[in-house]
Amino acid sequence: MEKSSVKKNLFYNMTYQFLVLILPIITVPYIARVIGPNGVGIYSYYNSIAIFFGYFALIGISNYGNRSIAKIRDNKNKKDRIFSSIYGLQFIISVIVLLLYIFFSFFIVKVNNLIPCIMTLYVLSMVFDVSWFFFGIENFKITAIRQIGIRILTLIMIFGFVKNKQDLWIYTLIMSLSYLISSLYLWILVWKKVNWVTPSFKDILIHLKPCLLLFIPIIATSVYRQMDKIMVGSFCNMKDVGYYENAEKLITISLGIISSFSAVIMPKISNLISNKNYNEASKLFDVSMEFAMCIGIAIAFGIASISDKFIPLFFGNSFISSIKLSEILSISVPFICWACIIRVLYLIPYEKDKIYIKSVIIGALFNLICNLLLIPKIEIMGAVIGTLIAESSVAIYQTIKIRKNIKVKKYLKESIIFLLFGICMYSIVKFIGIYVESNILGITIQIIIGFIIYMSLALVYLIYSKNSIILNIFKNFGINFEK
Repeated sequence: MEKSSVKKNLFYNMTYQFLVLILPIITVPYIARVIGPNGVGIYSYYNSIAIFFGYFALIGISNYGNRSIAKIRDNKNKKDRIFSSIYGLQFIISVIVLLLYIFFSFFIVKVNNLIPCIMTLYVLSMVFDVSWFFFGIENFKITAIRQIGIRILTLIMIFGFVKNKQDLWIYTLIMSLSYLISSLYLWILVWKKVNWVTPSFKDILIHLKPCLLLFIPIIATSVYRQMDKIMVGSFCNMKDVGYYENAEKLITISLGIISSFSAVIMPKISNLISNKNYNEASKLFDVSMEFAMCIGIAIAFGIASISDKFIPLFFGNSFISSIKLSEILSISVPFICWACIIRVLYLIPYEKDKIYIKSVIIGALFNLICNLLLIPKIEIMGAVIGTLIAESSVAIYQTIKIRKNIKVKKYLKESIIFLLFGICMYSIVKFIGIYVESNILGITIQIIIGFIIYMSLALVYLIYSKNSIILNIFKNFGINFEK
């Protein structure tokens, strides 16, 4: 098998994530204005429920399959057998879940039931989703090109067919079909990589327990990632769900950079660990944490500094209620980045599944309790507070449990430095905001100046600290700071 290139994988994933950042800048404001807060809320509410079913359909196979394939990717016979048996489990479970979802959407839902019925296509896509296999063999080119093509096609379809509030069902159909087509496309390519080996029922069942162990944290995480919207919709109204959805969207879109980065590095670390190259794995973890906190803190202060001008311009004046929500939610970004690196680049590769499971259960419990106590009293702000408490508790618990195996003091010291850079950027961007108009030009000026200030300070520090990721980027341009 041809040796994987981390640089190429990062290029393809970052290219895709750049598109993920750019396309919503075009589609999200359009959708927000066309279908309004109520439409956004209805879609978000039922999409959260469909995502719940999707989690149950995959039962932790995404992480487990990725890790399992990464360990034996150079052994063709083992790879064929492992893929076939893991997918056998996925097929059985996901078909059962699909049937349950069909019953739920067609017979249980009484209001706006057309939307969840259409989302059956999304749950169906889980039956065919084998992206975990391509992540495991570190072939990110296929998944990136596939997603780029489908995203562009989705963009064209949205602008072509979604014209008013009554077209919410069309928007739902386009989004659900995009997931299904994306999953089906992989099967055109998967047969070139593996030969199907019909697994016995015993071979399939072997994977059930480890998948369930990884599924517990996934479903627990979904409690404070998706349940918020469901509870806001139940205790408040669909407009409030729309406000919360778009406030959170700024966070989730921006964090695509970190999730893409960790997805590329995880198979590499898993492979290093399987070959007992623990020293290299540790070095890779160190620079990854430094890089992630640098980007995460920049995102947090960036969102907080421009939300007041950006949200009305981006989503429309009908989403002004999202401003304060977004500013407060930005506090969660560093905690999410910290926990993401620990989870994806340490707990999963080292198979510390129990720590992972307990951490997200703690986060889910905190979130659920806060939501039940606060949403009925302070409505949507209760969901925001619950999210902050949940994200911070997950990061803190994971850190405490592995504190003897990672350099916590080093990472905290680096984070404080980036925090100072963020405060500097925030102060200047806010000051500039007093004098510029609340239009595209004014916000662009704020973003560019804020980016230049933060990245200049961060680059000087990362070069000084000899961060290998940054040094390698400069080496590609013929600049060597290690001399």
